[in-house]
Amino acid sequence: MEDTKSYMFQYATQQKIFEDTGLVTLSEAQSLWDKYQQSIREEWNEFSRPHMCIWQNCNSVTDYGDILKEIDYFDCELENGVFYKITKIIIH
Repeated sequence: MEDTKSYMFQYATQQKIFEDTGLVTLSEAQSLWDKYQQSIREEWNEFSRPHMCIWQNCNSVTDYGDILKEIDYFDCELENGVFYKITKIIIH
């Protein structure tokens, strides 16, 4: 259900936590995701190592449930303003 507060949002760099919510609705989490899109692009560097995530199916503020969507410096690339998830494949 959209209005169920079973989501959490976080956006942080190595130096600063921009937002770290308790339980929120999907629309609240998505609004925060949209709000910080430009900021994460500006923070995209080795020093900052930004991370932004929406978790779903959270039962409490300590239950992170499942990742709904995530941008992480360690497994994403930023190319022409678009984020891409990098997938590792084992080559035998």
